Amino acid sequence: MSNTCCPTTIPPVVGSNYQTKGTHLTADNVTYYSVGKKNSETALICFYDIFGLQIPTLQGADILSAALGCRVIMPDFFKGNAWPLSNFPPSDQGEFKKWLEPFYYPGIQSIISQFVDMARNDGAKKIGAYGFCWGGKMVVKTGKTFAAIALCHPAFITGEDAAGVEVPLALFPSDNENKADMDLFWSKLESKSFYDKCVRKDYKAEGAHHGFMAARADWDNPENKKKATDAYGVLVTFFKNAL
Repeated sequence: MSNTCCPTTIPPVVGSNYQTKGTHLTADNVTYYSVGKKNSETALICFYDIFGLQIPTLQGADILSAALGCRVIMPDFFKGNAWPLSNFPPSDQGEFKKWLEPFYYPGIQSIISQFVDMARNDGAKKIGAYGFCWGGKMVVKTGKTFAAIALCHPAFITGEDAAGVEVPLALFPSDNENKADMDLFWSKLESKSFYDKCVRKDYKAEGAHHGFMAARADWDNPENKKKATDAYGVLVTFFKNAL
């Protein structure tokens, strides 16, 4: 069984030349993007993909903030050293793995704690998280840190990851995710007490490419824009119900 929910109407997804709504700030030597009221009682932490603070990912944060009336914080986990879009797929897998190694959980745990504490100190009572690609894998490792989590075209997910999921979860596979891995992971959530709040929508079946909601999005492309609009609408509905 795959729980599904109807998408909420969201602010328009814009193609090229999008102007972001938030602010880039720095705290304890970590740059972050923040959009929405600082003292909002609901906050989301965004775990971007390997390409870092890219315009489509920032636009996604703006969409969620506006639709949910919440604050969204996107820490720069890579501290200005994101993987370049121009080198994807990586020309040297060894180089890529060496670059990514320090950013695996728990290597980023201190940054997660820093921004969760920031949100709470600024007034957040409910905090969720969502992640793309690498970020999805990191989010699934956070246990009860957040009240609800979402995995958008997540990378490296296995059935074993489900054991550590302790809060409602949304799962949006794209065409690059292995269906058998996604099915196994999802099946292991069925016994969880919060399963009725979990949501899965397979954009793989719709041919959505890996990255269609984040850095590799092309929202000048009508089909990509349509799928992303739907996915962000479902994501909004999920967080409305789960937080």
